[in-house]
Amino acid sequence: MGERFTFQVLFLSLENLERCCSIPEVETTKHLFLKGEVAEEIWNHYARAAERYRVNFSFKIVRWFPPPINWVKCNTDEVSMGNPGLSSTTFCIRDHLGNLVVAKGFKLQDSTNLVAEARAIR
Repeated sequence: MGERFTFQVLFLSLENLERCCSIPEVETTKHLFLKGEVAEEIWNHYARAAERYRVNFSFKIVRWFPPPINWVKCNTDEVSMGNPGLSSTTFCIRDHLGNLVVAKGFKLQDSTNLVAEARAIR
């Protein structure tokens, strides 16, 4: 397994920081976080970590099977940006030959993924 990284967001005031660069006169926010000696050391550390990072993924082949003759099949899906957050839900109904009978999609405001799934089958 790969390394786990924890990132923290810090809100710092330059007036409260001890000087960390060898030339304090050029110590600005840009210099401190992007171009300074400490920034270079930190960015190099994360660049080395990123070089070792490998994405682990898996996949599964999914196949649609038609319903029995004279039946219809309803497939649903949902997406949620945040939980809760802006969501949408969709469904489509197909007959036993795979012909599309009806398909619809809906935007949902401030919904959870579970509510969006439930709205799709409602």
